[in-house]
Amino acid sequence: MKPAPALLSVDDDADVLKAAAMALSQLTSNVEAITDPDDLTRRVAGQSYDAVLLDMNFAPGERGGSAGLDWLARIHAIDAALSVVLMTTYGGVA
Repeated sequence: MKPAPALLSVDDDADVLKAAAMALSQLTSNVEAITDPDDLTRRVAGQSYDAVLLDMNFAPGERGGSAGLDWLARIHAIDAALSVVLMTTYGGVA
């Protein structure tokens, strides 16, 4: 039997992490969630994940996505083959 995929979800919003875990529960029971990206590189280096779901913005009011792109580069410096899904819940209505 193939093991359940190991996923790491990283977002500063606890509600987004809960929603991601609920949505992914159909796929796997092995979802870790963290709110602090400073813990990200240690986890990626120390554990084997099939994919990382990574928020693009970690500071209040930030909308440019540069933080997420910076963390993406750090992840790929550790494991260039690790799949990373960049996500944001920011939305604007004109």
